[in-house]
Amino acid sequence: MLPASFAERAPNRRYPVTIVLDGEANVPPVAAVSDELSRNGQIPESVIIAIPNTDRLRDLTPPGLSVSGSSLHEGGDRFLDFIERELLPAIDRQFRGGAPRTFIGHSSGGILATYMAATRSTFRTVVALDTPIHLGENWLAKKLTERARAAATPLRYVSLEARFGWSDETWKTLVAAAPASWKLHREPLGPQESHESLGMIGM
Repeated sequence: MLPASFAERAPNRRYPVTIVLDGEANVPPVAAVSDELSRNGQIPESVIIAIPNTDRLRDLTPPGLSVSGSSLHEGGDRFLDFIERELLPAIDRQFRGGAPRTFIGHSSGGILATYMAATRSTFRTVVALDTPIHLGENWLAKKLTERARAAATPLRYVSLEARFGWSDETWKTLVAAAPASWKLHREPLGPQESHESLGMIGM
């Protein structure tokens, strides 16, 4: 989705880029929300790239973690390599994309988003929606906390939760480890939201 001003003659203007996983489901809410907020000056206009599924388990599962009985050798890293090395450069060339970059994932998409935040610095903001952090004995929480302790580049990480999410203990450990350049936000949304409804709220 291109911003409303993209067609204007401003060839040097570059736009923030938002990558949204599960694109076939998330295009309508992310397009509606982004348009409304940018039109009212609450967020900048941005280029939104929604990636549809081909093989969700393979592409959204990091190596080292088993999800729904998967192996420990799935293709999450290869998928992130594609996004960083092929997709983002193409977006920058064709659609004048640029920083800051945001990555949004829901459920298994939140697993990949959290893993990306823990292992790479391409995206300044990561939004993880109803992510099953507990899998593999809190494997993802440990990964992100390790990166926090390494005082890595600035990061904004948001976890919105209905059915899944961080435990109080693992979140406190992450917050204690995070450098001052990190902005962390966790929000359990309570019983009025479900795993499915959280997608719209998160967008």
